[in-house]
Order: sequence, then structure tokens, then C-alpha cells
Amino acid sequence: MPTTKQTYGRVSLLLVAFTLSGASGLILQILWTLTVSTFFGVSAHAIATILAAFMGGLALGSWMGNRIVSKSSLSPLLLYAISEVIIVVSAIAIQLFFTHNSSLAHWMATYLSGYTFGALFLRFLLLGLLLLIPTSAMGASFPFFLRALVPKSGLDLRTVSAAYGCNVLGAAAGCFLTASVFLMKWGIPKTVFLACCMNGMAALIAYFLRRPVSEAVHQPKQSPVFSTKVLYFLVACSGFSAMAFEVLWSRIYRQALWLANPFQAFSYTLSLILIGMGIGSLLLLFVNRDRHSAIRLFAKLQWITAAFCILGITHIRWDIAFLFPGDPSFLYRTLSTLVLSGGAVTLGMGFPLLAKSHENIDKIGHLYALSALGGVLGTITGGFVLLPVLGVRGSLLFLSVGFVLTGILASQTQDARPWKLRRLPITIGLLTSLFAALGIGTATEDRIDFECHDCTLLWLNDGLEATTAVVRSAQGSNILYTDGRAIMPGALPQRTLTPFLVAPTIKRVLSIGFGSGQLARLVAQSFPKSQVDCVELDGNMVQTTEFFGTSDIFSLP
Repeated sequence: MPTTKQTYGRVSLLLVAFTLSGASGLILQILWTLTVSTFFGVSAHAIATILAAFMGGLALGSWMGNRIVSKSSLSPLLLYAISEVIIVVSAIAIQLFFTHNSSLAHWMATYLSGYTFGALFLRFLLLGLLLLIPTSAMGASFPFFLRALVPKSGLDLRTVSAAYGCNVLGAAAGCFLTASVFLMKWGIPKTVFLACCMNGMAALIAYFLRRPVSEAVHQPKQSPVFSTKVLYFLVACSGFSAMAFEVLWSRIYRQALWLANPFQAFSYTLSLILIGMGIGSLLLLFVNRDRHSAIRLFAKLQWITAAFCILGITHIRWDIAFLFPGDPSFLYRTLSTLVLSGGAVTLGMGFPLLAKSHENIDKIGHLYALSALGGVLGTITGGFVLLPVLGVRGSLLFLSVGFVLTGILASQTQDARPWKLRRLPITIGLLTSLFAALGIGTATEDRIDFECHDCTLLWLNDGLEATTAVVRSAQGSNILYTDGRAIMPGALPQRTLTPFLVAPTIKRVLSIGFGSGQLARLVAQSFPKSQVDCVELDGNMVQTTEFFGTSDIFSLP
């Protein structure tokens, strides 16, 4: 019989392999996001495409992996090793294809140009299919790995938490190091090779440990805490809310830290969220709960996460920052980091607690697939619906209400005591009143994170790409802000036109970035016989012309 020390050593090595697998997955995700930007531009379309394709592949792979491992006679760890090898081969093939074959980019630019629904959908579909093989293999690795840890016994909360937490923390490390170190030192090809080496190491560890040292004791299956449909709905909601939370905070955190680079802001936000989710999952290692108490804890965490969503509203965080002595801007950024991390910790506990309520290892792949599918919907909804329609504040209020409702649904367990049911409406009533009061208070005074705190806000719009604002300074001049940074203070000096004077005739001018329209109007007025083409990524910029006296630019011939 193997000793306990041998068992712990084996499990530790397997967790190291799963950590490497998580790190590699996020490294490749970041690299693919940069690559897909070639086909979409550096925009929310590229980020949404890669996230949706990534999560969709995880969902498909997890569902297929669950079926394969339940019917295959091969060792689950051998299947896990095979999935890691598939990731290596397909990732290298995709990198070689994008590096040495520019015909796809040329064809898309020719026949699928523009931002119409049809062009965007076809580009999304073609690029998503290219990434389907590696992302599906990543998704299949999760049920393979968990089946290796618990071959026949019921799901243990600590086992799921350890595996999920290590994988997510590895993903956080891969995300942060890729954005801050690997890309700048090695570039994309060498970083892809590094990620493939990590997958190769994980495959080797799994292959050499493919024979189990002992057989787990079989435990009879127990009926779920509540109906399977309700469980599946809660799992999908958990994935939806986590990804929508990530999309919203990518915008919020970029403004709070005044980061001009959207890719850097996305990477930092994703790293913080993954670290928080990993820590939250690992915290469950110290919690010994049965299935019913696990669901009650999940319900409470949903309500806590709703509170974090409310704290994400700019106006509230500024008011809290001014309550303490010291630099309000530093306190505000610190508070923003704490709120983001706290919400991520509570989100990270969601999936392990829901998996514990089912205690059926045969369905773990289905649960993970549903969580990933919910993530796809959350990504698309957060980036393409909530932000443009409701704005940051409205989207946070929407998410907070959703967390409260899922908490209510989860709290209705089989062994809920009558006195708790009587207390529940009072609790929900108080929470709803609090949210309504905060919502009304913030809806009447829109605020944004900009450098001039003494300025008066004249106009604010949350666009698909950025949050744009026009403010009036204490001196009486209007200033245009995008994601918290001033891009056009005051009037444009005439010396901007100096570079044009070296050319005898100006036939055509390309102006990248519309801004407030001052440069485009100045060029058009100074060179009336030339054609001026102006390109702007964020469409809500053109709505600011009335504040800068440039609205007549649209009537110029």
C-alpha cells in the first residue's frame, strides 16, 4: 500500500502540472488576442472575439472530455497528457500559419472589411474555428484531470478547490508575465514556444504518473441539493457574471489607474481577477462544509459580490476616498484595487461550491462546460450590450441585481429552516432598498475618473471602445477626456500645421484620431482644395463637436 507521503507527493506534482497548464492557457490567450487584432484592429471586437472563442472552445472541450473519459478504458492522466500534446501541436501550427501566411488577412481585408454585422460575424466565425482545436483540448483537460484525482469517489470540495485554484493562479501568473515581461523581451514566437514547453512539462508529469497508486473508495451517488436544471442555471449564471464582471472592470480599472494602453489595462485587470479567483478557490481548502451548507455559503457570497458591484460605481469610491486623510487619488486607486480583488475572490468560490452540491464526478465536465458557455454570453453581453446601452454605472447596477436574485434562488435549499425563510424577505427588502437608494443617488450625478477634480462635467458617454467626457475647467475652457486622460485641452495652436508647409501642394491628408474635430477642421480650412480623411476608432468622439465649436465640419465639402 502506498504511504500518505507518496500520495501527497503525487497529488502535489499533478497540481504543479495543472498550474503550468493554466499559465500556458492564458499566455496563448494573450498572444492570440494580439494576433486577432490584425483582423479587427485594437478594439473591443478583438478582445470579445478571442474571449468568446476561448470560452466556447473550453465549453465544447469540457463536454466532449466528460463523454470521452466516462467511456474510454485509458487512464484519465494519459488522456490529460494527450490533450496537452494536442495543445502544443495546434498552437505551433497556428503560430506558423499566422507568421508565414498573410493571404488570410489580405482576403479578409478585401472581402470582409468594415464593421457591419455580417463582416464582423464572418471574421469572428473563421478565426474562432482556427482556435477551436487548442481551446477544446484545454477544456477537455479539466474533466480528465479531476477524474484522475477522484476516480470513483464523490466530488470533494477541497479537491475541486485545489485543482481549480491552482489552475487559475497559474493563469494569473501567465497573464501578468506575458504582458509585462515575455512579450517585451522575447516577442510572440518565443513566448509561444515557452507556453508549449509548459504544456509539454505538464504532459510528461501526467504520463509518468498515469498509473494510480491506489483506488478510491466508491461512494454511492446522492441526489442533488436541488433540481439539476436549477444547478445548471446557477453554474451558467456564475460563468456569465464572472466574465461580464471582467469586461466591465477592464473599463473601470483603466480609468481608475489612468492607463492609456487598453491592452495593458486589460492584462492588469485580468491578472487581478484571476489572482482573486484563485485565492478564493484555495480559501475553500480551509472550509469543511456539506452540500447544503456549501450552497448557503454560495448564496451569501452572491450578496457580497452584489455589494462589490455597487462599490464599483465611481461616485461612491470617490466619496469613500475623501473620508480619509491623505492623497484622495492614491486612496481612490487603492480602493479600486481592493474592490476589484474582493469581487474576484467571491467569484472564485462560486464554481467549487456549486460542484460540491452535485457530488457527481461523472457530471463535472458538463458543469464546467455550462460555466464556460455562460462566460461566452457574459463576454458578449458585457462588451456589446451592457456597456453601450447602460453605461458603466447602469451595468454595475444590473449585475448587482442579478447577484441578489441568484443568491435568493440558491438559498432555497432542501433543509432551509422556516425561520430563515421568514428572515429572507426582510434581508432582501433591505438589500433592495439599499441598492435602489444608491442607484438613484448615482443616476442623478454621473461621475468619471479624470485628472481635473475641480472641473464641471458637461457631457459623458460610455462607448464601445472608451468612456468619453467633456468637462469645463475652473478657467472656463472645455477639455475632452477619454478613459480619464485629457486629449485636447484648449484651442489647437497654428504651429500644428508647420509640417504641411514643406510640401508644395497638399492633395490628400489622413488624420488618425478625430478627437474634438479641431485638427480636422483646421486642416480643411487651411487647405480647402485638399481631401481630408479622418479616422476614429471610437464613434462617440464625434458627438463632442458641439462643445468645441467644430460641428460645422460635417457640412464642409
